[in-house]
Amino acid sequence: MSPPPPVGLGSAQILTIALEDYFQVGAFNRFVQKNQWYRFETRLEQTAETTLALLEKHQAQATFFVLGWVAKRFPALVRRIADAGHEVAVKGYYHRTIRGMTPEEFETDCVRARDVVEQASGRPVIGYRLADGWFAPEDLWALDVLAGLGFLYDSSIAPMGGDFTDQPFRSHIHRHEAYGRTLMEVPISTATILGVRVPVAGGNYLRQLPAGLTRRAAAKWVETEPSPLVAYFHAWELDPDQPRLAVGSWLTKKRHYRNLHKMPERLGDLLARHRFTSIADHLNIDVRTLLQPLVPVPEANGETTVFPAKRHTDTPFPRRQELPTTPVPVSIVVPVFNEEESVRFLGNTLGHVRKQLADKYDVTFLLIDD
Repeated sequence: MSPPPPVGLGSAQILTIALEDYFQVGAFNRFVQKNQWYRFETRLEQTAETTLALLEKHQAQATFFVLGWVAKRFPALVRRIADAGHEVAVKGYYHRTIRGMTPEEFETDCVRARDVVEQASGRPVIGYRLADGWFAPEDLWALDVLAGLGFLYDSSIAPMGGDFTDQPFRSHIHRHEAYGRTLMEVPISTATILGVRVPVAGGNYLRQLPAGLTRRAAAKWVETEPSPLVAYFHAWELDPDQPRLAVGSWLTKKRHYRNLHKMPERLGDLLARHRFTSIADHLNIDVRTLLQPLVPVPEANGETTVFPAKRHTDTPFPRRQELPTTPVPVSIVVPVFNEEESVRFLGNTLGHVRKQLADKYDVTFLLIDD
């Protein structure tokens, strides 16, 4: 397959969306571990439908970056997004930062996520974004890994603060060469606002900064920069009624919840002023026509042979055959008192317990207002 066409194709701007739930965000990673996600009330389907309705209203197309964990549990939702004409890409299996990951761990995580997202969407996945944070200069080895795995683009660089000041080309769409292949880097658009370099049209910044400032910054980028504006937000940012988590510092909670009620209006204003499309569409790649991604492998004679990309799958360990048994009926009384706010959280936990015990016990929980 030939490399993507030259940078700068088309006049539309680029819109990217992180499909994740309110409890999966990086700000709460220290307090909400991935093995506790099942206990929370999910609002993912609701926020995804709100997002799709907003995009349809403004006739905008977007790239959705999806966690593998989400695709595994909500495959119909991921397929719905793809069927609506949007691109589906990946942002790892869990909501992890690259800090502390070895190249081997990063590769395994990427491929595991890609496999499950492709299965859910029914389309090849060609793009990646880091789930938690952005690539720093010392993380650029990950671009080589992504190229080697057959990804065609990455969107994990946000030149904020002092990062990449010595490499100004990284502020715009550019090429990265590795293993004889081309990986397009699609960085988040940033500019200096109030003396600080921040995303021009990024979720939290779009909510926190004055609307006039971000509106003018986005317009200036579109008018003066050689690459399209690359905007982003998270699906949960369109849900002002999401449950409030009683964890994290005052600043963390302020950053997460402040101005959620203003996000639909501000995002709608951005979509009304500019035409948006997906990364794949900007690069003129129709993912529906792609075959399995290919990986070039250098040989000893200096030539290069192209092989299908490696595919890691979740293969369960074989289970020992056991004679069927009749589950034993068990009733468990759970006293509750003044716990209206947490009863759904408790219900999800008890449901998980029932599922884990289903092979041996038929469990009934009795919640008693004590």
